[in-house]
Amino acid sequence: MENDLQRLIEENNALLKEQMTLVRENHDYLKRIHSTMRRTFYVKVAYWLAIILITAGAFYTFLPRIQNALEIYQSFVSPVSPLQGKIDLMNDTDVTSSTSAITILKKLIDSSL
Repeated sequence: MENDLQRLIEENNALLKEQMTLVRENHDYLKRIHSTMRRTFYVKVAYWLAIILITAGAFYTFLPRIQNALEIYQSFVSPVSPLQGKIDLMNDTDVTSSTSAITILKKLIDSSL
C-alpha cells in the first residue's frame, strides 16, 4: 500500500511538472500576443496620426490657392448678379403672347433706368 501511495505521488508530481511546463509555454505565447497587440496599436495610432497630419498639411498648403479660386469665382459672379433681375423680367414676360421683341426690349431698358 505504501508502494501504491508512493507511485501515485510520483505520478502526481510528473503531471504537475508537465502542467507547469504547459503553463509556462502558454504564458510565453500570451506575452508574445500581448506585445504584438501593443505594437499593432502603436502602429495604427501612428498611421492615423500621419493621415490626419498629412491631410491638415495639404489643406493649409492649398488654402491660399483655394481662397484665390474663390475670389476669382466671386469676381465672375458679382457682375452677373445685377443681370439676374433682367433675366427674371424676361422670364416673366410671355414670349408666346402678342408682345413683340421691341416691347420686351423697351421693358428691359425701362427697368435699368
